[in-house]
Amino acid sequence: VLATGVTTFLLLVRALFSLADLFITHGVGPANAMRLLLLSLPNILALTLPIGTLFAVLMTAARWSADSEIVAAQACGIRPTLLARPLLGVAFVVFALNAYVTWTVMPRANGEFSLLRRKIIFSAASAAIQPREFVEDLPGKLIYVDRMDPGDGRWHGVGVFDATLGTEEQLITATGGRL
Repeated sequence: VLATGVTTFLLLVRALFSLADLFITHGVGPANAMRLLLLSLPNILALTLPIGTLFAVLMTAARWSADSEIVAAQACGIRPTLLARPLLGVAFVVFALNAYVTWTVMPRANGEFSLLRRKIIFSAASAAIQPREFVEDLPGKLIYVDRMDPGDGRWHGVGVFDATLGTEEQLITATGGRL
């Protein structure tokens, strides 16, 4: 539990820095920041549960070996396979928990995380878009709007340069549109 907690905390620190960037640059509220942090937790737990289990098994076996407890148990007639049963039982429980997190919880959390992050980035980008200015707030995209209707927010004379595909760049033009 201690090893899982420490490694989870260390990986959460990285997520905290990316959330701090969203908090500062995009004005994300504390509720959305906490939600993003909680939604990133299943990805981190999928890595740290096996790490913590491995650490616990290695520490237990090392202690047994250092104190000669395995030799003493064998001298009393206890088979090594009997000593390994609790370790294998805990490993199986952690495997089942990790499989559940990976196959059930993680896909839903990733989908919600992606949707919430896109909403935050799009809301910040739409607030920053001004007529006749190039906007680079969306990652890999450059947006230009000639004029905006103040009533309905519709854009006129839109140009979008898209470089998110990596090897292929696209230029999209439209007479009107919305973000």
